[in-house]
Amino acid sequence: MRFRIFYNNDADNLFSHIKEPITPHTISNAIAEIARSGVDALLINPNMQRTNYPSRVWQTFWDGYKENDKLFFGKIPQEYIPRRKKCIKQMKRLADSGYDYLKHALSCCRETQVIPGVSIRMNDMHDAPWPGSNLYSNFYMNHHELHLANPSACGWGAKGLNYRHKVVRNYYLSLIKEIAENYDFEILELDFLRFQSYFPRNEYSLNTAIMTSFISDIRKLLNKTKRKIELIPRISLSPSSAFELGFDVKKWCKNGLVDGITIGAFLQVPWNAHIDEYRELTGNTIPIYVSTDLVAAKPEGLTERLFPLEEELMRGFAAGVHAAGANGISLFNFFSSRKYKKEPLFKSVPCMRPPFIALPKKYLLNTHTSNGETDGPIQLPQFLPPRQPKSFWLWMGGEKNVAAKTKIIFSGKIPKETLRLNFNYFPAGHPSKVAIIKKKPTCLHMAEFEVPASTIKNGKNKIILRSETNSITVLSIEVIIPPIEKQA
Repeated sequence: MRFRIFYNNDADNLFSHIKEPITPHTISNAIAEIARSGVDALLINPNMQRTNYPSRVWQTFWDGYKENDKLFFGKIPQEYIPRRKKCIKQMKRLADSGYDYLKHALSCCRETQVIPGVSIRMNDMHDAPWPGSNLYSNFYMNHHELHLANPSACGWGAKGLNYRHKVVRNYYLSLIKEIAENYDFEILELDFLRFQSYFPRNEYSLNTAIMTSFISDIRKLLNKTKRKIELIPRISLSPSSAFELGFDVKKWCKNGLVDGITIGAFLQVPWNAHIDEYRELTGNTIPIYVSTDLVAAKPEGLTERLFPLEEELMRGFAAGVHAAGANGISLFNFFSSRKYKKEPLFKSVPCMRPPFIALPKKYLLNTHTSNGETDGPIQLPQFLPPRQPKSFWLWMGGEKNVAAKTKIIFSGKIPKETLRLNFNYFPAGHPSKVAIIKKKPTCLHMAEFEVPASTIKNGKNKIILRSETNSITVLSIEVIIPPIEKQA
């Protein structure tokens, strides 16, 4: 089976990125740029709480918009308004000129020989802190009795729509039905990570039964179309967190309801994806894809690492999930490096396909979480007391005749000879060097260890770190496979 690469294009990215005035031609050019990168499928997102195409069953982004109407945007921060205005005017201009964005975008996929797909956000709650936001639909604002009342720990999704109400499920079915019956596409992604809350936090068996019935209704709807449409839900990182949120993956697979699943974290690259645990539920016939995001790592006190800007991170992540048994990856928020005025590395997308052996790669451990419900346990930061070893793990691809470096960034002081590392069964001993990389406000050190190729497993790898004297706090762990020519 080919290792597939999906690209998720969200509801307003092209409308904000493309210079005014938007035209079908400029949309075609933007999609052609993505297609040239070598992705297998482009998942067009047509909605948040409103749609970016002229839907007959849902409210559009531009519905009710009038120039200079400040009330339209509610209480969102003022600095957001110029971008919002641009997006809305671009969407409206396209629709007023007689073009259906979704239909045109999917047609462009066909023209560029990319599989056309649709990604529907199943409970979007962007702008949750700001009452009356222009992103809210009338359906949401006029039906407070349909809102969840989950605790703030659930993040922005805490006050989303409650799927225990049949009217909510039917509301989403109406959108799916419209798209399935009137648009040409081959993949339907149900994005249950935007956002993650669908039920009150109790009666989990009831919640999963309701959601499984809903997924079954969608499957039946798709089966009535004249073409094969793959149904691929996007859900949280581990089966336990998925079940807690209402998703019984084992039953979905057993009942033949889905054609694959995509697993991911909320706002970061999931180096700790529980692919092996999901495989126990799906069996070997249901593909598992792993979703990326903008931030690859965000260690305390250090600059965050952006996934779309580092080819070695892209290859390392793909090599790791491939070794873990995943069937592909889904690039989510890949375009978001543009917020930092930096173009994503479309030219590097092919590096995320096998083979990976003996090519430069970087592997990281997750260093933060944006949502405890979806992202699962993180391994860093980790306090390391004297003589109390700590264990870490990461997915990696196997290597041949290639040495690796393991870099540990930590706070605290420790003599070089008293910090020791084991990589799988290999005792790497103390670091080859320790250097100060930052002095203020907290002094940070980096230790480097040498690891031979024979030590690296194709799959799950274990790192054991111990201090024999002082306490330190481990902030980052990175394993680097350098280019062949740089190895002596």
